[in-house]
Amino acid sequence: MVAIVAPAPAVAAGSDHARIVELPSAVGHDSILAATAPVAKGPRGGRSELPPNRRDRTFAERKEARAFEDALWIPQKEPGLPAPPLIAPTPGLNFDGLDSSVSGAGGVPDTNGDVGPNHYVQIVNKLWKVFDKNGLSLGGPFTENVLWSNQPTSDPCRDEDRGDPVVLYDQLADRWLLSYFAFAEDANQNELPPFYQCLA
Repeated sequence: MVAIVAPAPAVAAGSDHARIVELPSAVGHDSILAATAPVAKGPRGGRSELPPNRRDRTFAERKEARAFEDALWIPQKEPGLPAPPLIAPTPGLNFDGLDSSVSGAGGVPDTNGDVGPNHYVQIVNKLWKVFDKNGLSLGGPFTENVLWSNQPTSDPCRDEDRGDPVVLYDQLADRWLLSYFAFAEDANQNELPPFYQCLA
């Protein structure tokens, strides 16, 4: 388990062995689209702008110009091949996750989840639960801060979990990441700095 609490630069690691993860490097960089010059329309060597008033053109001229623009800007399918069907894929397995009776505090659900090779992990507000890919509950629901239960009581990730959870499966490192906010509150429930992002 790894816990990163901002703004502290220290990282606590509790793994038995180090894992080396090789990440691909960028092959090259390009400028952003907004900074590039627009491509001039029209044939090479021809006019690159339209007449000032398109209504002055006849229907035949407009139809011819439209056909030319369509040929340039719309991808063409192979002649003789039918267009692909516009059918949405069939949804996979559906099952009930955490519901409002067990999803923790908060009026807005902040529902989040991700799928790994064998499991689906769902997190809603301050609770998370692990399912297999058939929807069978394998554990939970657990509170967000259970991952920090062995930390000192001064660790804000242990006792000050405030929601906005995110759970991700990192397929490059074959690990799960869970994060949420942590901060203290005064007697009137006003947020007090420092504000932390807890990551396990």
